[in-house]
Amino acid sequence: METWSEVRKYILDNYEFAEYDEKEDVIVIGLIFKDWRTQQVFVTRINDSIMIFSLIGEINRNDLLDILNDDDLRYCIKRNGKGEYFLSQFFSINVVSEKLLDETISNIAASADEIERKYIGEDAF
Repeated sequence: METWSEVRKYILDNYEFAEYDEKEDVIVIGLIFKDWRTQQVFVTRINDSIMIFSLIGEINRNDLLDILNDDDLRYCIKRNGKGEYFLSQFFSINVVSEKLLDETISNIAASADEIERKYIGEDAF
């Protein structure tokens, strides 16, 4: 894919629960897991890159240290202005393929859900 509009079109055409927020220039994807837990994944552009991210909510300091020490954590964990943490991955738009996009969306959702399940307990997002 070469442009944000191609990425956006692919997601909206291939994900049943995906919506584009034109005002925020972000795509919101709702994913449902086998056990009926849900996770939202967001895709947005930043200059010539895209960011794929999923919120995981508020995490206490001790749990955060455990998460950061987890050898299986494959994504960047950041904190927003509301005190909520999220997992994210950046890619240059020109290296994004359908396979990479699908795998990253799926893996970030599963990782965020696993952290919520283990440290928060509820299905926060």
